[in-house]
Order: sequence, then structure tokens, then C-alpha cells
Amino acid sequence: MSGNKRSDIVEAAARIASESGIAAVTVRAVAARAGCGLGTLRHYFPAQHELIDAILPHLLDQQLHDDGIDDTDRPRAARLATLMVQFLPPADDQDGDKMLSFWFEMSASALSVDAAPGATRQLAILTTRSHQRVRQWLRELAPERADDVEWLEDTADGLISLCSGLCLEALTPGSPVTLPRARHLLERAADRAF
Repeated sequence: MSGNKRSDIVEAAARIASESGIAAVTVRAVAARAGCGLGTLRHYFPAQHELIDAILPHLLDQQLHDDGIDDTDRPRAARLATLMVQFLPPADDQDGDKMLSFWFEMSASALSVDAAPGATRQLAILTTRSHQRVRQWLRELAPERADDVEWLEDTADGLISLCSGLCLEALTPGSPVTLPRARHLLERAADRAF
């Protein structure tokens, strides 16, 4: 444990979610794992949704790796493409299709007219963190442009938007965009990022 009780609680909740899913993140389970009382947990997180909201960026970070970002033997566009394809489902038909369906259902439930506020808030948290990670990668891959806010925002926003559009297109009946084609298109966009 870190010595910072709030951080310990978030870390414990993130571990539970990673091991057993978000539904397993209960106040009692987290308090037990963090080694604190219910009152202490409620002091930092008065509502359950506040605890869930706090762990979402951590869960996304666990899914997104930075592997190869420092591999200067590869062109930086290739390294960016490797990082960005993490936002697409695997090209394997069965797993990829399941992940696409899950992505669409999550997005649709958060964006529908009668969306639960929690779903919309959680999608916003994940979206914000995704944009932060892409900006971080771009700063590392192009340190000479790290202070160019317009380039960072345009490039990160464009790449994330492309990923969302490619996922939607890959789901659309009759579209020529398959998951392998989506990966190819994303790689081409990464080539043009610099």
C-alpha cells in the first residue's frame, strides 16, 4: 500500500475490477482489500459511482500498453500505429466481432436519449483518458512538437475519431471496411501524423 489511503482504495478497487469485473467492486469488498473501514472508504468516496469513476482511467491504462514506443529502430509512424491499433478490436473474426458489438452497445447506451447518467459519465471518463494517452504518445514520439498544442490536439483527436469511425464502419452491413482493413487504414493515418 502507498500510504495514501485514497490511492490505496483506488488501487484495491482497480485490482478487484481487473480480477472479477466492475460488478464485483462493492464497498465491502474494496474496504476489505484496501484494509480500511467502510467509514474511511465513504469519506473518500461518498457514492459508489464515485469509486467506479475513479478506477476507470486505471482500468483503461491497464489495457493500453506503451510497448515499443522507445524502439528507435522502428520509424515513429510504425510505433504510433502499433499503439493506436489498441483502440481497435483484434482482427480475429469471432473475438473482434464480439468486441465491436460490446463497444457499440456501450456507446449506444451512453449516448441514447434515455441514457443513464452513469453510462454517459463513464464513457466521458474513458474518452478523456483515451485522448490523454494519445497526446502522451505523440509527445514522446515527436518531442520537437510537444509544445505545439494545435498539432497535438488535431492529431490526437483525428486519430481517436478515426478509430471510432472505423469501429462503426466495421459493424455496418455492406461496408468494405473489415477489421484488417480498419487496421490498414489506421496505419496509413499514423504514417501521415508526422
